[in-house]
Amino acid sequence: AVVSTQSTGEIAREHRGTGTTRDITIDSVFPKDFATNYLKSTDNKRNLYTLLIPYLVERGNHADLKFVISSQRAIFTTNGAITHLNHVTQLEADSKMVIHAIDAIKSLSDSGCKRLTFYSTDTDVLVIVLGFLPRMVSIAGEDWQFYLDTGRNQPKYDLLEILADRGPLFLTALPYLHALSGCDSVTAFFNHGKTEFVESLLIASS
Repeated sequence: AVVSTQSTGEIAREHRGTGTTRDITIDSVFPKDFATNYLKSTDNKRNLYTLLIPYLVERGNHADLKFVISSQRAIFTTNGAITHLNHVTQLEADSKMVIHAIDAIKSLSDSGCKRLTFYSTDTDVLVIVLGFLPRMVSIAGEDWQFYLDTGRNQPKYDLLEILADRGPLFLTALPYLHALSGCDSVTAFFNHGKTEFVESLLIASS
């Protein structure tokens, strides 16, 4: 097999281009080319995050909401910085969602909260969340509900239904398949897409 020296994330960013760097404020008009040009610039993304973090924290305080916001290795909430997760070295947002979800389950179990919903349009997030779902269920207990909402005018994914259908062993294998088939930080096999890996896993688990 021929292995690319770049991760799939690096290749995607290379194909995406660089975009035009521009400064915006919280009162700026939303760029019409937000997805097609603005987000192609790494500097634009970094500046946007820096702008939004204090804004969301402040809005959460006024609306009596709790936001958990990551910026590199720093983690903030509407109640201030989270220090008990300072040891976390994971920088990929897709994986950090699971870390925060497990932390939320542990801290909110006694508050009456029994529902956890992930919001993402990224298929990688669905794969990673499903891979860690058996662990989250074992921590939370059977009375919790888990969903993933893509916000694309389609029903939410009921993650427990997928777990019941495929079983914990299949789901636990997904993060390994995700990494071996190429992800944001791992190189990919040339001309062998994720579908091929998933089909092989389905055959092996049947």
